[in-house]
Amino acid sequence: RVIGKILRIAIPASLQSSLFSISNILIQSGVNQLSVPEVAGKTIAGNIDGLVYTAMNSYYHTAMPFVSQNYGAKRFDRIKKTIVYAIIQVSLIGVIMGQIILMFGEQIVGIYIDATDPNRELVIKHSLEVMRLILNIYFLCGIMECLSGMLRGIGNSLAPMIISVGGVCGLRIIWIFVFFPMEKFHTLRGIYLSYPITWIFCITALTAVLVREIRIKSKNALTEYK
Repeated sequence: RVIGKILRIAIPASLQSSLFSISNILIQSGVNQLSVPEVAGKTIAGNIDGLVYTAMNSYYHTAMPFVSQNYGAKRFDRIKKTIVYAIIQVSLIGVIMGQIILMFGEQIVGIYIDATDPNRELVIKHSLEVMRLILNIYFLCGIMECLSGMLRGIGNSLAPMIISVGGVCGLRIIWIFVFFPMEKFHTLRGIYLSYPITWIFCITALTAVLVREIRIKSKNALTEYK
């Protein structure tokens, strides 16, 4: 019975993590159709963005056990506080780190490129283009991750998997095949416009499911207590 409970949480979570690679492969294949400086710029920007993502992802790993412990104790008031505090803090860390990196963006990107590289200026330009688009709103990704973790904390691992795979992977795949081939979107910026769209979609869906789950579970807990 215990193994079954573990698998109900672990299998959807592991599938979600592994299926993300499909959209990442397709995003990379789209980027590879662009010029060499754009491909290099995207690669550098991805490495730098990873610093912010790692910091925000720590809130996912923190919020999940906090919610889980209080769910076990039937302290739904604390679960609600955890949700609010986690979203505020992950947003702050995302915005602050993002702005600090953007402030010194040119210098940070310059570390990755040889001073004698003839494409140096172009690569820096394209890296900053991606970083400005992503880092200004990267906190949305952190909120999405936190909501996903908090749903798992109250025992629902299937919903975040379906929403994330459908919202992130599905919508980005559609974007690559439908919008990216269009001349207007066939740029580095065009391909990355899919990111905020998918984050907002997932945040909306995850919030709706989380609110519904908390209402149902708190009502059931009150009934059991009576």
